[in-house]
Amino acid sequence: MRTLTPYSSLKGNSWAEDFTPSGEIRQKYMYVQCMGHYEATPSYSVISRSNLHSHLLLYTKRGKGVIRYQGKEVFLPEKSSVIINCENPHTYYCAPDGEWNFYWIHFSGSCIDGYLSEIDENWDVNDKDIGDVFHQIYDSSRRGDPILQAIESSTQIIDLCSKFLIDLKRHQQKGDQALSPVVRSAVYYLEEHLSGEISLDRVCERLGISKFYLSHLFKEQTGSGVYEYLIALRLSCAKSLLRSTTQPVSEIAARCGFGSSSYFIQVFRKHESMTPLQYRSYFLQRSEE
Repeated sequence: MRTLTPYSSLKGNSWAEDFTPSGEIRQKYMYVQCMGHYEATPSYSVISRSNLHSHLLLYTKRGKGVIRYQGKEVFLPEKSSVIINCENPHTYYCAPDGEWNFYWIHFSGSCIDGYLSEIDENWDVNDKDIGDVFHQIYDSSRRGDPILQAIESSTQIIDLCSKFLIDLKRHQQKGDQALSPVVRSAVYYLEEHLSGEISLDRVCERLGISKFYLSHLFKEQTGSGVYEYLIALRLSCAKSLLRSTTQPVSEIAARCGFGSSSYFIQVFRKHESMTPLQYRSYFLQRSEE
């Protein structure tokens, strides 16, 4: 759910989007938690954040930012980037002599094991030419410092496995769209009725199909059950509102289709390992320098 950011220190084109991946994705892969593009004015600053199970990538498109992390204070000039562990204290802000146009991504998850198990489960021959990548890995493993060799080779292997898995998935889809018209209609219905009462019976009645057929097709094409997918949509909506507004938890719970505040808090804690207020507290650690 992409939202425009309401902060006075950001320009109107700034946006952010939150995601709630399934349990399977969290266990197997690296995954995006939220991401955005900010056009920050000199008053923009994020002060002394910590205790979020996430890594953050900051990439400067134009202008210049400043980051304080692990006892260092460094500039982030145009085309530069940095990755930090958000469990640790960190501060970043727009350099005072101009604006800062930057992209950011919070991500987490496992690394290579998920890729390998998924490749094995979907095993097939890949007809893409990977000769260049193979030679890059070979060259990296034979030159320079052994530690740097290992890091570079590891990065290239992860990239290779990622591309290999994507090719396998695309081949299995045989060029068709990932979602059939029935599943796309079901997803659209869930998105349009997010704040209301939704049941599998109601969705199937609207689409004129059986519960068994929709459940099987939905799981096959999205990797999630209908209810699991709906919860992920509602949590993504809630995270966007927690991060970008000061609305009470009870109001957010109602707007996102949770029956009560207590149920919302229970589901949120189960999926995010923190309460809604703890999540908000992290993202609202914002002040003026």
